[in-house]
Amino acid sequence: MTSTEQVENNRILVIDDNESIHQDFRKILAPPEQSGVIESLERDLFEIEAGRRQWPRFELDSAYQGEEGLGKVRHAIQRGSPYAMAFVDIRMPPGWDGVETIHRLWQEDESIQAIICTAYSDYSWEAIASRLGRTDRLLILKKPFDNIEVRQIACALARKWNLNQRLGVALDRYRALVEASFDAMMLLQPDGRIIDSNGATSQMLGLAKEQIMGRDIRQFVTGETTPPGLLDRLDDPDGVLFEALGQRRDGSLFPVEVNVRAFPVAREMLAVVFVRDITRRKQLDVQLRQSQKLEAIGRLAGGIAHDFNNLLCVIDGYCELLLTSLQTGPQRDHAQQIKHAAEQASWLTRQLLAFSRRQMLKPQPVDLNAVLMEMEKMCRRLIGEHIALVTSLSPDIGHVKVDQGQMEQVVLNLVLNARDAMAAGGQLTISTRLADLDQDFSASHPGVDPGQYVLLSVEDNGSGMDRETMSHIFEPFFSTKEKGRGTGLGLATVFGIVEQSGGHIFVRSDVGKGTAFDIYLPGIAVVPAQEDRPVATPATALSGDETILLVEDEDGLRALFQETLKLRGYRVIPARNAAEAMEAAAHQETLIHLLLTDVVMPGMSGRELGRRLLLSRPGLKVLYTSGYTNDAIGQHGVLEPGIEFIQKPFSPDTLARKVRGVLDARR
Repeated sequence: MTSTEQVENNRILVIDDNESIHQDFRKILAPPEQSGVIESLERDLFEIEAGRRQWPRFELDSAYQGEEGLGKVRHAIQRGSPYAMAFVDIRMPPGWDGVETIHRLWQEDESIQAIICTAYSDYSWEAIASRLGRTDRLLILKKPFDNIEVRQIACALARKWNLNQRLGVALDRYRALVEASFDAMMLLQPDGRIIDSNGATSQMLGLAKEQIMGRDIRQFVTGETTPPGLLDRLDDPDGVLFEALGQRRDGSLFPVEVNVRAFPVAREMLAVVFVRDITRRKQLDVQLRQSQKLEAIGRLAGGIAHDFNNLLCVIDGYCELLLTSLQTGPQRDHAQQIKHAAEQASWLTRQLLAFSRRQMLKPQPVDLNAVLMEMEKMCRRLIGEHIALVTSLSPDIGHVKVDQGQMEQVVLNLVLNARDAMAAGGQLTISTRLADLDQDFSASHPGVDPGQYVLLSVEDNGSGMDRETMSHIFEPFFSTKEKGRGTGLGLATVFGIVEQSGGHIFVRSDVGKGTAFDIYLPGIAVVPAQEDRPVATPATALSGDETILLVEDEDGLRALFQETLKLRGYRVIPARNAAEAMEAAAHQETLIHLLLTDVVMPGMSGRELGRRLLLSRPGLKVLYTSGYTNDAIGQHGVLEPGIEFIQKPFSPDTLARKVRGVLDARR
């Protein structure tokens, strides 16, 4: 039996100093066997079908004085089997009389039903009521007893006791449902007056229940979003759902969601109002929109940067070829200026690719503390003597898997930003420690999985930022610095590098108090052993006479690569896509030494092209190239160990060295 199941309680305590009275009650209420005469009378009187029992069987206990009866009631409560009722004699000398006995019983168990048994008129009903203070659980039974009357009283009071117990359990259940709710719940009259509320209402509004009762709900739910004529819709059977503003005791406003439904209570239609504090949800919505906005900006910036980088690769490549043919003179200086401008533009596009998480990273296990200690001297030089640098590095953080060069760029960008925020001097603190992020942190920071992270914090006590500025700091080209003092790509780059490294970055700032950037990076428990890699032999001759099948869908890049390789002595077969390359290879009777192919192309990918050509030309060497990220090209399998790859953009000299290295490598 569970704690919520109810068992019928037919236990009766008889308190009387006369033994014969106890015997009479037992014969009436707990006979060993029902007599035929009484059974016949019951059927005739109550029109009961033959074979059906009208009266339940009662369990009787006896006590001969009030004190003894009180002891039995206490013992029954301790055992968890209380009495439903007590038949109490009015006179029981020399102890308590019946009225005093009932008074004591109710102090111990207020639910027990009491029946005063008397043949005298010692007390009037008014006197008894005055002494006991209540009569809702009290009856008087005149002696001598009528058997049917005794049974009727016993059955009625037992049923009443059991119904009261069920009602009490039901009320406790509903009270638990209401009070366990995190939402405020109120019961309203049609005029909007609050007639009941739960504990969450008091907690939400900062008011005691007594301060809420009787007041108009519009004193607590207000705002421009509240629909007009709300009180006219309290009886709407379909309910009303809307957002509004809640008002606390101190006058502060907060966003709420209000659900109003009509409900009949005691033949009157009342309104049940559920009010939910949606402050946290609104904050999450803002964070989600900010994340989506950054994602959209990132896709746009990354797409533009990738295509623009290809153009810059062509410009830079031809400048390098031009410079090799120009020895001295103004033309060479002009070409040098073009190359320098192309390199600067390429740096900007690399920052955009970092923000959009479309750059190539080379993650490896890194001791973050060691990196920061190596950078400490350079950071002190960058920030100047007017700023104190404090480092607090926890020794137990282990390693993180990141691109060390990119992570150094992250730290430098944050250090330079902190320096600019402390023009009059201050303190810069760089710290690391382990951080265990729980479900609550994950729920309030979309995209962050719970678990253990390595926390890198860069904190200053400079000018700080307001909320509006903080909402834009990771957007590319957004800057609070005066014109000419930055591109607005520093923090955008930081954001992209951290996100692409599998980490998360958050900012804390107050105007006039400073700013802190918290970077959470997934830690690795064990540093994997580094693979033994052969030391590359420096290439002394970058030319050759081999045949190279070049596949590139960008016309400018294909022409540049072809020109670069032809100048080095190679025979080049150009193709715009995989289909052209397959056809050219099919008609090429001589040996093709190298396939140089882009990875991501319309139609067949470069990886699939390489697989197919290797089936017909087993000795073919393959060099893949791409300007996309690890994720974009990783699905094509070109990042697998042993596969040769060169990341765009690259210079003609870099391409020549890589091609020569692949051709000279032993299979």
